[in-house]
Amino acid sequence: MQTVFFKLANVIPVNDAVNYLKASIEDNYGKKGRKIVDMNNKAVDMSLDALRKITVPPAWAGAEDEKTEPEAVPDFISRIQRPMARQEGDGLPVSAFDGIEDGTFPLGTTAYEKRGIAVMLPQWRPENCIQCGRCSYVCPHATIRLFLLNDGEAAEAPSGYATIKAAGKGMEALRFRVQVSPLDCTGCGNCADVCPAKNKALVMVPAEQEIEENPRSRSARLRVCIKLDGKGKGAE
Repeated sequence: MQTVFFKLANVIPVNDAVNYLKASIEDNYGKKGRKIVDMNNKAVDMSLDALRKITVPPAWAGAEDEKTEPEAVPDFISRIQRPMARQEGDGLPVSAFDGIEDGTFPLGTTAYEKRGIAVMLPQWRPENCIQCGRCSYVCPHATIRLFLLNDGEAAEAPSGYATIKAAGKGMEALRFRVQVSPLDCTGCGNCADVCPAKNKALVMVPAEQEIEENPRSRSARLRVCIKLDGKGKGAE
């Protein structure tokens, strides 16, 4: 990145900058051996070779944000959370936190903050799932939910909404699903790590493969199944 910066910024001749960078590499990594130094020097050279110019269409100069109807959101979201998300939190007055001086946030704020930061997302493989519920239990951001569907709900489920026969006494007439919310997931991989199935029921895959799950994750008509290690009971 430093090599590219000096190439584009032209604050000093790029050849001088490269020499300075390589001298710094020698100072920092010389004790680790010639191989390490050579690898870092090669990275400097390759960054220049890989530099490509991208022409921005002239029409973009007059581009405007798409006009949308203002969204009705809670006061906390519009007044505090969204300014903070825009890195404008330092501009909030002390009075904005009247009543929440202890830093308490109301519940449900992630519904208004779909960041989509994960590079890798968990993919549910229903054929391997033993319905233990550990993935949902261990998820630090509650982005994995377990659902039970009756026949009517299963018939109205979104296209591609795969389910399996629910396991457990009293659940014979229900269908089961593990649903990931891809834009809330941080990609930590805890769910895949904790899955006890012999052939993992949750596997981390590139995010673009799972983004299509987003519309399915917002279905509010399904019943949550609270079921830990096969010992819990289904609950609406």
